[in-house]
Amino acid sequence: MNDACLVYDGRLVIDTTFHTNDSAIRAAGTLTKFPRRYHADQWSHSNFNSKEVGFHLATAMLPLFDPILHSVVDPPEDLDRLIPMYTGAKVRGGKLPGGYHYLHAAKPRIPIPLAAQMDHSNYGRDIITGSVKTGNYFKLHVNQYSKVETITCLSQESFPASNYLCLYGENEQLLNKLCDRFDEGLILDMYSFFKETWCLAIYHDRFIDFKNEVHQIMAIRQDPDSFSVTEIIQQVVEEEGSEDPKETLKMKYEECNYRNPVERYVLNYLKYNRYHLPMYAQPGLL
Repeated sequence: MNDACLVYDGRLVIDTTFHTNDSAIRAAGTLTKFPRRYHADQWSHSNFNSKEVGFHLATAMLPLFDPILHSVVDPPEDLDRLIPMYTGAKVRGGKLPGGYHYLHAAKPRIPIPLAAQMDHSNYGRDIITGSVKTGNYFKLHVNQYSKVETITCLSQESFPASNYLCLYGENEQLLNKLCDRFDEGLILDMYSFFKETWCLAIYHDRFIDFKNEVHQIMAIRQDPDSFSVTEIIQQVVEEEGSEDPKETLKMKYEECNYRNPVERYVLNYLKYNRYHLPMYAQPGLL
């Protein structure tokens, strides 16, 4: 790298578009870092999901191989002033000595001691079953917004890691009311809980497309005189006097007629994938 006159500052220095100081050379991964002018030395590609970083690098380089492609939306002029923040889970795992299988998936962040995280008022809660000694440890950290933010598994038996990664970022209500069932003592082993047939719709490879379609519905006004879900959330945030934001959101959601189109998309998703998801009842089957 020195012979190529590339800037090296403990790691290979790149900008937000993966360029080194030589515009013909791009780089990504744990060997790289951002320039000091960003004042974010603690952030680098090593903090993020490597597959997600690689996907963005491929997207940035694709126009070089296909000149016909062009960006639909022009990037902001000041994009180079901020480092990119990726959202995918940072995943670590493998088989450990002693025959243990390990998986840890967490939100990208600057490393902070767990004790300091738990002392924060907005930490959320941990749901734990099993133990390390018995070889069936399973922990989910649910943040203050009721979303799964961290997954930790340590087991003497192999487990479907790809399925468990589907749980990341999902609301605990979607996971068959996880917190309520755990508090009621109905979940004694999360390995068994996440093997139940109700999970298969979430593990399905088309579930991501289904979620994107629902998000598109939420972003569109159902009636000319109503509001989109995004606008409703903005209103609730601006109304500081709201005593229970969740109840306010639920009430306005009902008023704006989103229930029927969302339910219709859910039924269409189950019907379209009925051969893979026969365990779900559908209208007309009973």
